[in-house]
Amino acid sequence: GSTQQTVNRPWIGLRLESEDKKWIVQTDYQGVVLSRLRPYCGWDEFVSQGLKVWRAYCECLEPSEIQRLSVRSINVIEIKSFADVRGYLRH
Repeated sequence: GSTQQTVNRPWIGLRLESEDKKWIVQTDYQGVVLSRLRPYCGWDEFVSQGLKVWRAYCECLEPSEIQRLSVRSINVIEIKSFADVRGYLRH
């Protein structure tokens, strides 16, 4: 009654960086991640780069389905002194 499934994974993953080290692409058999480091760009530039990465990923690995698509944005608030915190937070 038991079955055994073998998955052939010829490689573990890849990490690519742009020459200026602002763009990072990480990929493995489960998916692809695009990251942008400081100075951050606008949404239009990020989407443009993301589509290039996605097209290359699909062309190379030919995924049969998409199980998850997500976007994570990290907000950075630079506060010069502790006394300035109240101006940024609501009670």
